[in-house]
Amino acid sequence: MSSRVKKDKKQTSSIDFLPLHNKGTLEAVRILRDIARESYGPFGKLNMVQNTIGGHVTVTSSSNRLFQAISVSDVIVKLITTSLQGHVATHGDAGLWGTIMAINLIEKSPIENTHPHLLVDIYEMLLQYSMDFLKSPECPAVLDIDISDMNTMRDVIRCVVNSKPACGLLEYEQDNICSIILEAFLKSIPSSCDNSLKFFSVNFVSMEGLGANNMKLYDGVLLEAPSIPTYLKNPLSYLNLPVSEIPVAIVTTSMGGDSEDFLDIKYESGEQTDGHALVLDTILKGLANMVQSSVRVLICQKVAHPRVKAYCTEQGVMLLDRLGISHMESLCQLTGARKISSFSSYIDEGLYGSIDSANHLVMAGKSYVHLTRTQSGVTTVLLAGRREEALNELKVVCDTALRSLRQLLWQPKMLYGGGCWETILSAHINYLISSKMSELTEQLGCSRHQLRQAAEAFTHSLHDIAMATSDTKLNHKLDMKYGHHWIAENGNDDYASCMCGAITRDNALVFKMLGNLGIMDINSDTAPEKAIDIEDGRRMLLDNLPAHLGALLMAVNTASAILKIHCIVKDRN
Repeated sequence: MSSRVKKDKKQTSSIDFLPLHNKGTLEAVRILRDIARESYGPFGKLNMVQNTIGGHVTVTSSSNRLFQAISVSDVIVKLITTSLQGHVATHGDAGLWGTIMAINLIEKSPIENTHPHLLVDIYEMLLQYSMDFLKSPECPAVLDIDISDMNTMRDVIRCVVNSKPACGLLEYEQDNICSIILEAFLKSIPSSCDNSLKFFSVNFVSMEGLGANNMKLYDGVLLEAPSIPTYLKNPLSYLNLPVSEIPVAIVTTSMGGDSEDFLDIKYESGEQTDGHALVLDTILKGLANMVQSSVRVLICQKVAHPRVKAYCTEQGVMLLDRLGISHMESLCQLTGARKISSFSSYIDEGLYGSIDSANHLVMAGKSYVHLTRTQSGVTTVLLAGRREEALNELKVVCDTALRSLRQLLWQPKMLYGGGCWETILSAHINYLISSKMSELTEQLGCSRHQLRQAAEAFTHSLHDIAMATSDTKLNHKLDMKYGHHWIAENGNDDYASCMCGAITRDNALVFKMLGNLGIMDINSDTAPEKAIDIEDGRRMLLDNLPAHLGALLMAVNTASAILKIHCIVKDRN
């Protein structure tokens, strides 16, 4: 008698037409916009994210940690967050900015008697004009940075640190962090280079339980070593390390006895043959070869078998395993070693590297091994924080600050922060539309009203981001000369202050309220002027130029792609 397996009936795929007309989709997009907007800037609120069934709670206001923690089911929202994560992976900054801009364009785009494809054409034209404007040598929204001025470089770091309140830092702790990151950056620059500049790695190690003022910078690589007891005075005495040039091997394959060299090979073995033991014997033979070559420090990315650990102890070799992939690049740069990815063949001595010293440190009740080499510029920043979430946020902030400093070597320019570059760009677009209205309408094949409405959607999206940088209870204003973003309490222009800090209050300045300024509400006869009389030593808010250019490009392209979507096909199987 034969049995039959009952197969589930396949469900028909569903098609959702005009997803931007769906109330559920619009509500999901609005919620994402609110989350990003409330997290944006130094006055941003913290978000607590937890799975509906419990688990770890993520507390953050940074885009990369926030959108890694949340899960979304709506296709449109998923498209936005995926674009955002791709941008953050490349630039490390301006993720929230790009999210807000993209959603603002989507929400402000339903314009009467204007086809979405025409809107996309107008947005892409405005994007190109914006890119040309921000990249121009005399752009009034861009500030030239003197990278030889350490106070200016420290201010760049401070702008990044101040933007993330989840770090919970006091002012003197911020000063300490800025100095440490600046020193790590300077040490990561090679003394000589060819056409391609390759920085030395900056490693990050977290230490929970201490205040941020305990942060330190170490030359070399600092690795947590839980296998070394903290109470031993000299736990590395069994190694008999030479005075200098300690040979090091770095292994990226597993040393746990499970072979990764022959994953696709099928083999047959007799009852007396143990494949696991054969693989382990191969690893031990490779270790014996290392010992003969005087290797005294063995670094393993993955797990090591107990027999491997015992053999290393017997032979006076320090084994550091389960380090993960995050430390491998730093260790290779420090030691000069090349990764050993297989024990199936003879191990060439040319793969080994060396260090000058290996020391045991005890901090906050944990054991660490400190590896150093004089010629190397590799450093380790020891991050300290009283809470796990503050430490995780601090690591993101320090990495972002390092990226910003490195980008300044290639392009020593920054944008005026605090919403000022957004209002300057919007003022330039207003001037452009007013001065070239006839030419642009003929080029795009649209009416003046359609072009004006689309341009207002674009500039209002920029204004919304500018107003998100400060307290919503304040009055937000735009000066008609420089185009900068100003805030004033109770509408009193006499006490207005420029958000980026570059311009001093001048009685000759004329202000208009931000919010619903249209193309015809602004005197667009002249383009915004460049602020040239900036006092030396003035502390300013600055934004990363390459990151925000990438965010603007990502936002417009993502919004354009979504506006073109006519239907979504969902496979329900």
